[in-house]
Amino acid sequence: GNAMFERVFASVPRDGESTFSFSGGLEPLTNPGFGELVRSAKRYGVKVPLITNGFMLSPHYLARQEGLWDLDSLRVSLYGVDDATYYRVTKVKGAYQQVKQNLTEFLRLRNEKRPALRVGLNFIVLQECTDQVLRVLDLITEINVAVGNGRGVDFLTLREDFSVPESEGLSPEGSPAKLFLSII
Repeated sequence: GNAMFERVFASVPRDGESTFSFSGGLEPLTNPGFGELVRSAKRYGVKVPLITNGFMLSPHYLARQEGLWDLDSLRVSLYGVDDATYYRVTKVKGAYQQVKQNLTEFLRLRNEKRPALRVGLNFIVLQECTDQVLRVLDLITEINVAVGNGRGVDFLTLREDFSVPESEGLSPEGSPAKLFLSII
C-alpha cells in the first residue's frame, strides 16, 4: 500500500503544484502508516490535503502520526451540529462530541506546531439537516473560542449528500432545499 504510493509520489513532476488528496470511502486515518504516507508525499514536493471524519483525530493518535503536521490542509466532515443528528447518521454514540473535542485539540496543537496548516469543516448537507446550515457558524464560533489564542477554523465548505440518488438530492423544488438555497 504505502510503498506503492511512494513510487507514485516519486513519479510525479516536482513542480510544487502536484496534489494528492486523501479522503474517505474508508476513513484515511485507519491506515496505521498514514503519517508516514504524508511525509513521503512531502519529500517529493507533493501537496497533501486530507478529508477525514475526525473521529480518530485525538491527541493520542497525533502523537503516533507526527507526519500529519506536514499536511497542507485538513478538512473535517460534519454530519450535523448536535448529538442526535450525528447519532442518526453515524450510529455512534458520542461521535459529535468526540469530533468537536478532537478538532478543538487539533487546532490548539496546530497553533503550537505548524500554524501554516489550514483546517476547515466540510458540512454534509443532508436532506434532514438543511435547517442546520447556519448553526455550523455557531459551532465554528464555539470551537474558535475554546481554542483560545491563535487561529481557529480557517474555512467552511458545504457538500450535498452524494449517497442519495440525484432525483432525491437537494433541488430548488424541495422545500428544505428552497430554504437552503435562499440562505446561500
